[in-house]
Amino acid sequence: MAEFQRIGDGPGGDGASPGEGGILSWATRVVRSMCCGTVTVGPRVILVGRLLGEGGYAFVHEATDTETGEHLALKRIVCQTADQLDAAQHEVRLHQRLGSHPHLMPLIASAVVPSRVGGGAQDVLMLMPLARGGTLADAIRAKAAVGAHLSERQVLSTLAQTASALAHLHGAGGVSHRDVKPANVLLDVGSAPAPPSSAVADWEDRLPTITLIDYGSAGPAAVRCCSRSDALRLQDEASRLCSMAYRAPELWEPPSDGGGSSGNGRGAAGGSAGDGGGSVGVLASEPAARGSDAADDDDFNPFAG
Repeated sequence: MAEFQRIGDGPGGDGASPGEGGILSWATRVVRSMCCGTVTVGPRVILVGRLLGEGGYAFVHEATDTETGEHLALKRIVCQTADQLDAAQHEVRLHQRLGSHPHLMPLIASAVVPSRVGGGAQDVLMLMPLARGGTLADAIRAKAAVGAHLSERQVLSTLAQTASALAHLHGAGGVSHRDVKPANVLLDVGSAPAPPSSAVADWEDRLPTITLIDYGSAGPAAVRCCSRSDALRLQDEASRLCSMAYRAPELWEPPSDGGGSSGNGRGAAGGSAGDGGGSVGVLASEPAARGSDAADDDDFNPFAG
């Protein structure tokens, strides 16, 4: 607690909130300092471990259930405003609404607690399974570092599983992910221990199981775009919610042909108004993901499993 007080008394001077422009870095230090503390999430008491990753106001920690010893992931979203809290709770509700799917991340439990940041901020906590295989982005970078690439079989299998996850989002949930990218695709290459060399060797001749994560940018799959103002609004929304390098091409300049609500969010360019064929196509075009070893095996089915 002394560490929390020391940090809290820094930028803001009274432990409440930091000065303008300092919120994010201050929140980062506070949340990082919470490692080794405990929090209650639903029925579970969780020991918060090391920070695994962060982005914006969201932080993901390794966590342990103090009763069962189960290793989990704890996502903590620091909410400074009512709009941020509403957006974080929308993400929780979306998890709950989607139900179970083999390629979507399940939500074990959630909670809203006062934030250590102070100033009336609240933390939305989301407890999820811990994936130890890294992300597709990690695998692509590791391959590229040694001048290699993912095999065509791996690319096809990964895309097929991603498409399955998106089909469930669009169909059962009526939702568009809107931020499909390698960093939001978790990999599970099996329970066998990874070779000491790197994740590159661990990927050799394996077809990983993927999980599409991070639904913080998700929105309705069907989007109405009947006028220029609708198109500009959609374009602005995409610039805030969709990572630039993986944004669906039709979202750079959304069509406004007066055709009304696009079917399942699909625009004139043939892609979803949030991801669809557009961003999945961009995902497939990652340089390190392009294989020169053509998949000539007629028996290979990327949708198997």
